[in-house]
Amino acid sequence: MTDDRHVSRLERLLSESDRWECVHFAHGASRAAVETVRDRGYHVGVIPDDSLESAGALFDAIAAAFEFPSYFGRNWDALVDCLGDLEWLDANGYVLLVDGQGLRPSPSHRPV
Repeated sequence: MTDDRHVSRLERLLSESDRWECVHFAHGASRAAVETVRDRGYHVGVIPDDSLESAGALFDAIAAAFEFPSYFGRNWDALVDCLGDLEWLDANGYVLLVDGQGLRPSPSHRPV
């Protein structure tokens, strides 16, 4: 798939929703597509697909991707609470990508 198709799908998802409504898995999302979404003011958290191997690894990866506060309890209830809040991130919305291709956008890139 081309970058334009990934961006188009991300744009459609983001324009139709202002909250977490569903999870989409995409294969081959490019760095350019991710950066385009970031440039539009969305916080993009990218986690490696091997973080799905255990609950602890998943909690750690999502906590890092979304800069969870130190009080994050590393359990399912705490994950729901933190993902439902995210007040510490200045963003128009939030995208979580599960990636097995090594895509890691720069964590220092902040939405404007």
